[in-house]
Amino acid sequence: MTNPDLSQSLAQTENDLFTPRAALAALGIKLAKLDLFAPIRNQVKIKQKTVHYRPD
Repeated sequence: MTNPDLSQSLAQTENDLFTPRAALAALGIKLAKLDLFAPIRNQVKIKQKTVHYRPD
């Protein structure tokens, strides 16, 4: 079994222009620009615990 050298590995990654996450990232950008979730964000309020710390 032979190991490919570094130049072959780098050349292969330079030609890979598609990732499975690219479509999801593009969708997220588009939804953010449309502000699609604004009505939900304005109506839904989720209470969160806050931890108050006072040093002695």
